Amino acid sequence: MGRTKKVLSKSKEFKAFLFDNEALIGSALFAPGVPEQILASTPIHGLLKQEKTWKLFLQQALRNISPNEPFHQALIVLLERELGDDSPAASHQEKRKLAAKLGLLRKPFHVSRILNDAASFEKGAAEILEKYGLKVVLHQRLKDSEHDYKQHKQLVEDSRYAKDGAIICSPEAGFYHILPNESVIIVSSNECDGKVIYSVELVVIRDALAESEFTEPLLNWLSDVVYAATCNRRDVRPNHPGRMVQIGINMGPRHARTLGYAISFTKKLTLEQKAAQDTDLIGALSLLWNLAKAYMPGDVMDEITGFLEDLNYPELGTRHIPSGRGFSIECDGKTYAFTAAGRAPPEGIATWAFHMPTHKDNSPVKWSLALTTLRMMQENSPLQAGYGSNLVDVTLRVVVQSRVATLTAFTPNVLHGTTTHGEGIDPINAGVSLTSTERVYKAYAAMAAQPGGVVFEGEAICLPKD
Repeated sequence: MGRTKKVLSKSKEFKAFLFDNEALIGSALFAPGVPEQILASTPIHGLLKQEKTWKLFLQQALRNISPNEPFHQALIVLLERELGDDSPAASHQEKRKLAAKLGLLRKPFHVSRILNDAASFEKGAAEILEKYGLKVVLHQRLKDSEHDYKQHKQLVEDSRYAKDGAIICSPEAGFYHILPNESVIIVSSNECDGKVIYSVELVVIRDALAESEFTEPLLNWLSDVVYAATCNRRDVRPNHPGRMVQIGINMGPRHARTLGYAISFTKKLTLEQKAAQDTDLIGALSLLWNLAKAYMPGDVMDEITGFLEDLNYPELGTRHIPSGRGFSIECDGKTYAFTAAGRAPPEGIATWAFHMPTHKDNSPVKWSLALTTLRMMQENSPLQAGYGSNLVDVTLRVVVQSRVATLTAFTPNVLHGTTTHGEGIDPINAGVSLTSTERVYKAYAAMAAQPGGVVFEGEAICLPKD
């Protein structure tokens, strides 16, 4: 208990110092000598235990100052200036042009409302296709009593590569294939009080980065970010082909029961290199998040945002980049900093050539979001075009044939996986995704239920044993 009091008192002392010197810190925007003056008298707390630098001071300050405080934005601007590189910054007009070209200014719609209010399913589906360019397919999910699919089984489209117990996901086996050029919403139907009610099960949107001068350079940057992340961070699924890495908050090892930012880097990088790679991956995941808010139906996003708001989850951050609003991306050598935009939720994933057999995730929310940034065919692969490395929703009996710039919303808690035919055969896919884990949710919810709720400042929190 004494250790907890000591940490809390240091945090309060540092926070008090920030507010006492708010005007002086803000003047660092135009007065070069201020950082040295501040560092000479600041209490040693958090990141400043590593090294007493202006950058670490600003990062720790952002952990202690709520995004609702006006002071927070000044700290963001100061940190962006400190982390700035040689890339030219996009102007306000250039940022608006990029946002417009990517479709980020679109307004969402609700699939179920249109279908449930239409005179027939066919008329509702026709309206959605005409207005939004999305094909709506009615496909019922199998009940547990209607199938014998098991977890940890191989998924294949081509039966020649099926091992014992593999699930063959070909059209001949009854699986519906969403082709690479199709944007599709899969819905199921149920009868309620004599009326048919439609529910969204899966959403696949192609060309989520639209087609413009920004598309190719942005995809190249995204793939570079994913490659760097999967090379330099800990693989959280080392027993599966390819690599999966995490960023954001997690619970650490199961025996430790701590809630905090993941320690993910495995390569010996400088603090500056880690901060730069964190900034890039936060930018990639936040782009996914903002694309989803623009393109995904409200049926999906309302559930996700409602879940996040109920617990007041922090926005995505790391040990080197504090949680808060604002992110930046790079396109064709230019940095686009969206300082006031909402960041992604706090649990992010990057994958490279990753495959999983059939499994169910344990998520407290129905939806996960994914963006495919790369699909590279293997030389001399014997697979039919469109086959391999594809997402399969097993009980929905749907295969999503992969394609670059595909935005997907799928249900992680049902049986799903990726098609895998063998080393050197399947295409190499890369991408980023956003999900929520039950372990983080339960720990955060338990703390939120305590008097005063949670103010997450990034320090790892030791939790009591179950």
